[in-house]
Amino acid sequence: MRNIFKRALAVLASTAMCGSMLLYYPSGTFEAFQLDLRAQAAEGIAISEENFPDDMFRSYVNGYINRNADGVLTLDEILNVKEMCVENMGIADLTGVEYFTELTHLFCYGNTLTTLDVSANTALEYLNCTDNALTSIDVSANTALTKLYCEGNPLASES
Repeated sequence: MRNIFKRALAVLASTAMCGSMLLYYPSGTFEAFQLDLRAQAAEGIAISEENFPDDMFRSYVNGYINRNADGVLTLDEILNVKEMCVENMGIADLTGVEYFTELTHLFCYGNTLTTLDVSANTALEYLNCTDNALTSIDVSANTALTKLYCEGNPLASES
């Protein structure tokens, strides 16, 4: 009887986990994003205004991540970024951070961010976005996140 209960509980737990994953990534959306990212990175992701609209963030990526200074991010360069320190740089837009899917620590405090999308950064464990202009933040896709600091923002919602 005990084994039947354990098996039933295991099936129920795995079903719940799979079901909750579908809420975050319906119809394989996240997997499709990862495959698309890898395909783009295999060809190289241009460090351009289109991919990194903020001048300061683009300069950071070009200067600190683009090791061979060719203006293009390779898959190897992208996957080796585990920590990003872009604090107090006057950055208003972190569009492009989604390319860094292996990112575990993001320090972006003291900027002028009004939005922050880290939904593709699912390896993120630590996020410090203190002292920006964020009115909302959604970290529901960041299941590895253990530390979140977002004081000093006019937050209206947090999830």
